[in-house]
Order: sequence, then structure tokens, then C-alpha cells
Amino acid sequence: MARSRRNLITWLALWLVPRAVMPAQPTPPDSRPVAFTVFSTEPLSQLCYIAKPGTAPVRLQFYPTARSRQYLYKGTDKMPLFAADTGALMAVVTLPPGIRQALLILMPENAAGTGSGRLRVLILDDSKPRQTPGTLRILNLSGLELSGTLNRRPITLPDGIDELVRVGDTAEINLRTPFHGRSYQAYVETLPAGLSGRTLLLLLPPYRSGSLEVQSRYLPETPVPAARPEGR
Repeated sequence: MARSRRNLITWLALWLVPRAVMPAQPTPPDSRPVAFTVFSTEPLSQLCYIAKPGTAPVRLQFYPTARSRQYLYKGTDKMPLFAADTGALMAVVTLPPGIRQALLILMPENAAGTGSGRLRVLILDDSKPRQTPGTLRILNLSGLELSGTLNRRPITLPDGIDELVRVGDTAEINLRTPFHGRSYQAYVETLPAGLSGRTLLLLLPPYRSGSLEVQSRYLPETPVPAARPEGR
């Protein structure tokens, strides 16, 4: 009887121990839906992404002077982008928590002389609560410290800043940058910022090395109308 009781205790111990050390079940991956548009600062070959697991790749269509139509994604918080012709991985977009509507700004790394062919992706919260109508969003990616006036009011734009400025029907911008103890003209433009609601101004590095005149891209809120699917 004592032996039977010991055998029962031993069997229970062997049955319980593996279950006690079993790891917890992994948390299901985040599969929140995200709506996004894309824009590239340089011409790009065709890219694609997987809208949701188990579906065919979707090609992204870029426009030279406007953000794309809206795309939808439902998957983990890491969204890969592939070259449509070769399938090569070009970038992995890590979607921050809480973002439901995003603008993805793609910047080819080889444009900066790296020759890698990979993409740097900036993710902007593009929801209406983030930017209310009647504001101009300025993103300074020029590599230069810029300051001057916007509608005759002083403004300072350190490199990398993401600034929201309320404007009227137009935005008269005059920016300068310091160099060797002097101040030089870097950007002058009048934008119809108020005519299309929320707008984004990208300030990018100069075309030529040594130049102090920054490039710019002006993106209105309303994207280009969606193109008809191929074959229809």
C-alpha cells in the first residue's frame, strides 16, 4: 500500500512539473488596421506590401508632387516593403502604437551617396486630431538650421523639427541659414496653405553639396484620386 502511494505521488509529480515550467502562450500579434498614404522624396521603382496575411502583394503608386491615394494595412506592427520586380526587402516600417492614419515619407538611402538601395522611412501621424485644418506642418529635413519669417512673424526651425503653424489663406515664408558667421538665403516661397486645409511642407537638403538653398516638397491634404486597377 505504501509503495502504491509513493508511485502515485511520483506519477503526479512527473505530470505536474512539465506543466509548471511551460512558457506562457505568446500574445497574439497586433493586427490593428492602419490607413496610410506614401510619398517619396526621390523617384522610386515600384514597391509593394502585404495588406493582410494570406493576400497577394499590393503595389504602391507614387506621385512626384502629391501624396498617394490611401492604402489599408492590417497585420503586425512591422510592415515590410518589397521591390515589386525582384521581391527584395527594401524597408521594414515599424508602426508606432496608437497610430491609425499615417503618412510614410520614403527617402532612398542611395540618394545620399550610400549606394545601398535601401529606404529610410519617416512615419508621420496624419490624423485630423494631430493637425487641424488651417495649419501648415513644416518638417525640416534639410540638415540646416533655418530661421526667418512666416507671414512676417519670426520663426525658427532647427534641423529635424516637426512644427505646426497656423496660417491664413497663404503662407509667405522667408528662411535663412548661418554659415561662417554670416546669414544666407535658404528658402523663399508663398504657399496657398489655407486653400486645401491641412498641408505639409518638407524642407530637404540642397541639390548640390556646398549649396545653402534647400529643396522643398509641398503636399496638400487631399491626395491624388485613386487610379483605376490595372486591367479594368
